[in-house]
Amino acid sequence: MAPEGFAFDHDERAAIAEHDGGVPKRYADAFARLQQEKPRGVDLARWRQAMQDGGLFLDRWGVTADALGWEVADVFGLDPVAPLARYDAMGLIWLLAGATVRLLDERSATLSTGLVFRRKQHGRR
Repeated sequence: MAPEGFAFDHDERAAIAEHDGGVPKRYADAFARLQQEKPRGVDLARWRQAMQDGGLFLDRWGVTADALGWEVADVFGLDPVAPLARYDAMGLIWLLAGATVRLLDERSATLSTGLVFRRKQHGRR
């Protein structure tokens, strides 16, 4: 369910991110899904923060993350049973909490707080 007062069309949101923002399609689709419905087990404030952090990340790092082989789950992932308890299944945007990414490579993201997020190792696309 979209936030109150927020008209939502998944395809339109994804197209805006992809075509107007230059966001790779797979991330644009995932970001549109995130905006469409609050994940079960995530409070409203955390969801809103993740949407803001996700948008900022995609604006700055979306193309680079895609080129480096970051999977959608590395960026947006959440465990379906224990979404905010399973850090090993949590994507980067859920851990930003207002921080920004300062450096991104194939294996990790260094945050403005100094913390380092290490992505799960997947096979390259």
